[in-house]
Amino acid sequence: MKIISKKGMSLPTGLTTDMSIRREVSILQQLNHPNIVRIERFFDSNDRVFLILELAEGGELFDRITSQPNQSGFDNETAKFLCYQMAQAVKYLHDKDITHRDLKPENFLLLESGQNKTLVKLADFGVSKLVSSETMLRTFCGTQCYLAPEIMKSNGQPYTSKVDVWSLGVIFFICLAGYPPFTEERKDFDLQTQICDGHVNFPPEHWGNVNPAAIDLIKRMLVVQTDRRLSMRQVCAHRWFKDDKMLSELRQLLDRECQLQVQRQQQQQSSAASEAAASSAAGNYLANWSPGQPLVDEVAADEVAADEVAMTSKPMVRGGRKRPSQTPAGGAEDRQPAKKMSVQ
Repeated sequence: MKIISKKGMSLPTGLTTDMSIRREVSILQQLNHPNIVRIERFFDSNDRVFLILELAEGGELFDRITSQPNQSGFDNETAKFLCYQMAQAVKYLHDKDITHRDLKPENFLLLESGQNKTLVKLADFGVSKLVSSETMLRTFCGTQCYLAPEIMKSNGQPYTSKVDVWSLGVIFFICLAGYPPFTEERKDFDLQTQICDGHVNFPPEHWGNVNPAAIDLIKRMLVVQTDRRLSMRQVCAHRWFKDDKMLSELRQLLDRECQLQVQRQQQQQSSAASEAAASSAAGNYLANWSPGQPLVDEVAADEVAADEVAMTSKPMVRGGRKRPSQTPAGGAEDRQPAKKMSVQ
């Protein structure tokens, strides 16, 4: 259950409390994807709102990251498994002309608590906005260390759904490193300068054992120039995610989730017709993951590969700067405990 207090809510300019709440409920109710949390029921009172959401026993991704040994992030395979699902969720939103605008580890929930390789569920759509191809976003919202540079510099100027690509790139970085690429704890540049100038480092003592394809993807997501930043379609098709073993494991989890959906529906509806309807509903729920449909977009993958060849002589993200002061010391295998991630 998610309980929202109507008092003291921090809202984007022009939105009332009731408007923000109605927006979140409206968006959740129209979404149907295995990596997006479902809303079961909705109750409203004078001072609070109660959302009965799909149960995700694993808690927030943020807590899972910070609970890893030495807070050093996930291993390559686990990070890939989780990041791919996050990318699929955001791509689904963008395909429906929805921009989340507040992507952060706290807004991704894990279905199970006993293992890291579990289903990921995107939640919290309070600042999401439906956009058409003719609509540009203007409202300043989101959490600072995850904000795209065009939002930082917008001054009311429009920006696009690629702000989500940037925020997701920051989350991917944190999943693999255990610390954020942009932080107020850094002494050489303030947070806004780090973000607006793209000051991102991948020091070999911390990234030496990370798959180079993962680093390449993050660099292409954390590009200041929006026309050079990958789209979510291209992110999902990146070579880092071309892993048959990972996709097979994910399919198994999705198949199991589909069966659980059928069982839940059947428990609530006893007639044969209702059982058939329940099976159909569960099938629709996993429509984007049907066995005959590839989990990697080959056309988009070719686009990314062509772009990679064209840009090899041109660095996508500036480097060579002093890394954040809270970055853990030591190599990839012997990092020392780091401070908890700075998240505003």
